Amino acid sequence: MQIQNQVQLKPFNTLSLDVTASHYTKITSVEDIKEALDFAKQHELNVLVLSGGSNMLLPQQINALVIHLDIQGIEVLSEDQDFVRVKVGAGQVWHDFVLYSTQQNWFGLQNLALIPGLVGAS
Repeated sequence: MQIQNQVQLKPFNTLSLDVTASHYTKITSVEDIKEALDFAKQHELNVLVLSGGSNMLLPQQINALVIHLDIQGIEVLSEDQDFVRVKVGAGQVWHDFVLYSTQQNWFGLQNLALIPGLVGAS
């Protein structure tokens, strides 16, 4: 995990707002989350979890640790005749997951297609 200072968040919000985070990190694992939260606690920083950044109104300056979720992956935990239990990374694009589930003949999410954002925001 790498902490960056004074990071422009324009590419990370769908409204393309000109926003700067005093501290920023991209999270790709559960271990990264633990490290980021420890860093925030040690430096007495508030935390803002940023998923896909869809339809968020943000101030020009965020004086906090912005945690950008980018945990990927889709894993079947269990499956039987009636149900599929799936573990999905918080950084997975929601619509892509809905399409994937439909391609696997896991029906029930198809009416939630085209919702912007990531699985972690849902």
